[in-house]
This record gives sequence, C-alpha cells and structure tokens, in this order.
Amino acid sequence: KVTLITPNIPEAELLTKTKIRNKEDMIYAAHKLIDDGAQSVLIKGGHLDSKIVQDILVTKLGIKIFYSRRYKT
Repeated sequence: KVTLITPNIPEAELLTKTKIRNKEDMIYAAHKLIDDGAQSVLIKGGHLDSKIVQDILVTKLGIKIFYSRRYKT
C-alpha cells in the first residue's frame, strides 16, 4: 500500500493534465492527486526556474513547503 507519491513537476503535469508554472500550481496539482486517491503527495520543484527550490508536501491534514538552495550540477 502506497502512502506517499513523489512526482517531479513534469510527472505531476502528466498525472493531473495541468500545467505547473509556480508554487500555487504545484499545490493545486497535489490536491488533484489526493482527490484521485493518493494519501500524501510530495511534488519536487527542481524543474521551476528559480534560485530557491521548493518541494511541496500536501496531505489531507495540510501543506508543508521545504526550501533549499539550487545547486548547479
């Protein structure tokens, strides 16, 4: 039984058929995935163009945003 899914932005877009351009879109997509049956969703924000990467965890109990500096690889 899966309790957490961890899509990156392109994967979340495919799963939800929505375009993700910002943090609000990530939260919206995560809620759609929860509505589809996921217990919790962590959308990884590395594909957005920003100096700070935001990974967003959404559960039925709330939202938590994890901030980290972007590293060039």
